[in-house]
Amino acid sequence: MASTAGSCSVEQPSDFANWPVSDVPGPFVQNSDKSITDTRTGLTWTASSYGDSYGIGQSAATHATCLCPWRLAQRIELESILDFRKVGPSLTTAAGFGPDTSDCWSATPNSLDKTQQWSVGFYTGDIEPATGDDTMGVRCVKGSSTPPAVRYTLSASDTGVAEVLDNGTNLRWKQASEPDTYRQSDGVTQCEGQGYRLPSVAELRSLLNTSQTASPLVDKAMFPDTASDWYWSTTTYLDGDTLPNYWPVDFSGTKHFSWYDTDGYKSYHVRCVR
Repeated sequence: MASTAGSCSVEQPSDFANWPVSDVPGPFVQNSDKSITDTRTGLTWTASSYGDSYGIGQSAATHATCLCPWRLAQRIELESILDFRKVGPSLTTAAGFGPDTSDCWSATPNSLDKTQQWSVGFYTGDIEPATGDDTMGVRCVKGSSTPPAVRYTLSASDTGVAEVLDNGTNLRWKQASEPDTYRQSDGVTQCEGQGYRLPSVAELRSLLNTSQTASPLVDKAMFPDTASDWYWSTTTYLDGDTLPNYWPVDFSGTKHFSWYDTDGYKSYHVRCVR
């Protein structure tokens, strides 16, 4: 979908990362007009979000602050300025980002429910579908990385393990999920025992394919055994609990993409990366 203003035209990029994904956003550069450029992703952002009363039908093209060359950000783009190590807020405060904690609409529709759009919570770091009954802010972005000609490449490790190379993030994933569900600490051990590691939450979220019309929201040809359920990450933050809280990611697409959980109480699926 293109946003236009006079002779200006901007195409919305696809909802996937074509940059090294990280739980730690930036580095950022503040420009003379107070906009902020992320040197890792190549995206330029407005310092603050706008309003908190926009409904799902109000796109960036109808909002004066997001007129071309600005546009509404995709889900993965909004996630790239979150600092997953903290909540309340999760929005990074680097390089002049405003201290707002608003939930914001993304430009990414919920392919499982046409009445919904994915939203990003800058207070909690949570990603969830929202409906036309919800109102929230918008955050404008401009710029776009060039997508790889081929998103994924199948290959094999030196020991013959089937792997999937993400040509956008350069991460190399085990094609198969691990054969059981695990506590988070056991998932770490499971991956490390095979020469891999448990991914961070930003890495794991980069596998979400929001164009899928059936659960799970992942490239099913590349990752055919993915469960419509939660997968552990290594990303943690402390919230006054005895045990650390970790971010799992849900691939069902029917609720939050991720939420924090405490090791020792839940067993989730595991996918390893290197």
